[in-house]
Amino acid sequence: AFRVMRQRLKGADAKYFGGVAFNDRCCGQEWEGFGAYEFILPKAEIIRANGQTMLAVYTREGEEDIEFWKASLNPHAVVDEHYRFVSKFENPGFEIWEKTLNHVFDDFERQIYQKIVLARCMECRMDKAVDPLVILQRLKTSNINSHVFAWMPQAGRAFLGVTPERLYKRSGRKIESEAVAGTMPRGRDAQEDLSFEKDLLSSLKNESEHRFVVEYILKVFRQLCREYFYDKTIHLLKLSDNQHLLTKFQGLLKDDVSDEMIIRSLHPTPAVGGYPRESAAAKILSYEAINRGWFTGLIGSVGIEETELAVAIRSGLIRDDKVYLYAGAGIVEGSEAQDEWKEVEGKMKGWMKVLQE
Repeated sequence: AFRVMRQRLKGADAKYFGGVAFNDRCCGQEWEGFGAYEFILPKAEIIRANGQTMLAVYTREGEEDIEFWKASLNPHAVVDEHYRFVSKFENPGFEIWEKTLNHVFDDFERQIYQKIVLARCMECRMDKAVDPLVILQRLKTSNINSHVFAWMPQAGRAFLGVTPERLYKRSGRKIESEAVAGTMPRGRDAQEDLSFEKDLLSSLKNESEHRFVVEYILKVFRQLCREYFYDKTIHLLKLSDNQHLLTKFQGLLKDDVSDEMIIRSLHPTPAVGGYPRESAAAKILSYEAINRGWFTGLIGSVGIEETELAVAIRSGLIRDDKVYLYAGAGIVEGSEAQDEWKEVEGKMKGWMKVLQE
């Protein structure tokens, strides 16, 4: 697919937009309409950069011109709505979650893998059909330091979210990536926030969870780059409801490295899969009762000169009056079922708020 896109984009300053599922198990009824991957070349693109907003229109001769698209833009098209929860169903429930983590701890003892990320889904039934554009607008205004995304294959159905994690950005031969792993909530005030920050930086469990991601990305950069650099000092990424450990990477790609090679090598990182990757992936298929679909997959744009793909986390799937919320937790030696359960709830907190506004 990426090879075909590259061939079609030759000589054009345009990008394909789309997403890729986490794995091949994207066949649940709720994910109907979403394939293993889908990319489109848009007819129009709104670009914001350096304080300016531009409208780019891609047309064939004889098709609508830019004036048609300018007239089509309506900043007041989204009408706010109020939604009410009718029911909520957690998959898995805590009892199954706890049993699953006990199996994981047995796997640790047998040294099958050192880290695994397990996901949960909360199925919410609302009192009426949910407008994805309303939720998208709320997500945009209530989140910081995140990539906001939405993919709507048909009316009333959408996958959208606010992810803090970029898999990579390639500009020419330059590449950037980042490790985002290890989690604490934000505080209710500055003092509590600082306390959580100190807990995060001193936590051996969170440091271990983050280190697996750092080591994995480093291994990939050594293979794909002529030269690379990463900040050995761990930083904090502060979001609206959570804070994470953050390490950034930069590199200069070898001449023969393509986007396909980067994706195959990097995705999924231990931030959403596990470590070692293959061993954890097999157990995820065994342990998870949910279909992740595009959750923890990739979302973004692909171009000749620039490609940017984010990891689709902190996300939800809207299907008319049902909203499926997804979040996961990294399990390592020293993890506790109750703590990981609360961590996932904290990651869903932002979504729960925007659904009730």
